Amino acid sequence: FFGMIAKELGVPPPSVTIGPFLAEVAWRVEWLKEKILGTTPLATKESARASVTYYTYGNEKSRSVFGFEYLPFEQTVRDTAAQYLEAKREGYVPKFLN
Repeated sequence: FFGMIAKELGVPPPSVTIGPFLAEVAWRVEWLKEKILGTTPLATKESARASVTYYTYGNEKSRSVFGFEYLPFEQTVRDTAAQYLEAKREGYVPKFLN
C-alpha cells in the first residue's frame, strides 16, 4: 500500500517496516516531545495503532443490494495522488485532523 502511494507520488517507498512494538514506542516518544517541546506530534496513539492494524472491508452487499460499482483500488490511489500533487503545485497546504 505505502509502496503504491510512494510510486504515484514519485518518492522512494518506506525502507523500514514498523511493527506493533515500534509503533507503540513512536507514539509515546511523540507524546513526550509534544509535552516538553510543544511540537506537533508526528504520530498519535490512534494513528500509530491504526498503521499496524490490518483492515479488510467487503463491498458485496452494497454491490448486490444497491447496485454500487467501485473504482479499482489502484485507480483510486492514482487519482488521489494526482490531486494531491496538483494541490501541492498550486500552493495548497494540507491540513491534518487532530
